[in-house]
Amino acid sequence: MKKGGINPSGCLVDTFAADFLNSPASKNYGDFQYTFNGNGTDMNYVTYKEGIYVGYKYYETRYEDVVLDQGNAGNYDYSAEVCYPFGYGLSYTDFEWSNFTAIWNGDICTVTVDVKNVGSVVGKDTVQIYAQSPYTSYDIENGVEKPSVQLVGFAKTPLLEPGSDAQTVTVSFNKSELKAYDYNGAKTYIFDAGTYYVTAAQNAHVAVNNILAAKKRVGSQC
Repeated sequence: MKKGGINPSGCLVDTFAADFLNSPASKNYGDFQYTFNGNGTDMNYVTYKEGIYVGYKYYETRYEDVVLDQGNAGNYDYSAEVCYPFGYGLSYTDFEWSNFTAIWNGDICTVTVDVKNVGSVVGKDTVQIYAQSPYTSYDIENGVEKPSVQLVGFAKTPLLEPGSDAQTVTVSFNKSELKAYDYNGAKTYIFDAGTYYVTAAQNAHVAVNNILAAKKRVGSQC
């Protein structure tokens, strides 16, 4: 196979951070030993205290808080923290997305997007679907944690020929994907009344900026 004979179409399954030691999860990782009768053992453990704010949910949520000047985001520069966002991918060709729809039928949301290869090389593209649930005063008062975006589904096109080949991609997800756990108040999973955003995006960061644009608050960092 000649060099460049295969067009990659994969996407990152993690956030590539500039320094993982700056993330909340890193603070709870270490050589913690179980003890027995006051003596150390050869068994170790990791403490989980960061809640949902791990990986892209942490980086993207803090980014939105900075843009919207809310929460306790503090001094945070997304472009300096994140090298490549969750879901990032490259291709030797270019794709154009159009005709996005999101239709609810009971508890099922079906998203469709038309994907067209507008470049010069045959290739596949991945459509990622993200959602954002409303974050209410009740959530704040009761410590309910919600990320800015969460991946609820994805699908890849077949090989598309350059120039004119197109495919309608369909992704469905259940309303249950959007529930949040209320461990202080209701002590069960809840759904808040309000606006739920659903978007198709090339990665998690594009998804957040799509939602910010829908809120008429375009992201100031890239």
